[in-house]
Amino acid sequence: MAGVDDVHFSILFARPKSLDNNPIMVAVPVQPKEQEEYYLVLAHNLRQFLSMGSTFGFDIYVDMLYDREDCIAQIESGTAECDFDEVDQQLLSRLRDAFGVFDFNRIRDHIEEVNTKYRHLLKAPS
Repeated sequence: MAGVDDVHFSILFARPKSLDNNPIMVAVPVQPKEQEEYYLVLAHNLRQFLSMGSTFGFDIYVDMLYDREDCIAQIESGTAECDFDEVDQQLLSRLRDAFGVFDFNRIRDHIEEVNTKYRHLLKAPS
């Protein structure tokens, strides 16, 4: 897991025998009855997740937990905040070189697709 301010990016081990094909999710640890609102699957695998973060960074995906529609609108319109210093820009450039650039034209469909496919696997501890 990685993250800040009680927000975590995690690998959801849907396929325990494969290290390459497990979805990535973002979550805020909450009581099980609240998990529906604070768990979101973002990508089919780590490569896709890194590709998604290579343009706007990763904060926008944390923000999706709180206002998904606004974040999707910002991504689709290209207006998502990208206030990165030189070191961050260099890292994002390396990620783009290594993992490609995600097709943000279909971000809404993508988020719906990965959540439809994997969300049923999310189970918070009781």
